[in-house]
Amino acid sequence: MRKKNRERYQGPITGKDRIADISTPTVFAEIKNIGSKTIQCLSSQIKDGIAHAKNTFRQYVLKLPEGAKVTKPLQNQIDSGKVKRVNINDQH
Repeated sequence: MRKKNRERYQGPITGKDRIADISTPTVFAEIKNIGSKTIQCLSSQIKDGIAHAKNTFRQYVLKLPEGAKVTKPLQNQIDSGKVKRVNINDQH
């Protein structure tokens, strides 16, 4: 996917103006190209994305580098199916 499929929205949780990295009729996604020593948390941006995807009847996808570590709260969202984790190099 190309970055031209970006969408502006107001975060349902924070009220902040946001821009999604990838937006299609069925998928709402963020790309986090974090370093190998960084641990991705369930940030307010991700919480806004999850809520917006749910409100617009889309799947929330989080693209991370292979082997990236995530915090327990974020892993719980992945395990529950609210977040689909994919490798940053994969096609959604």
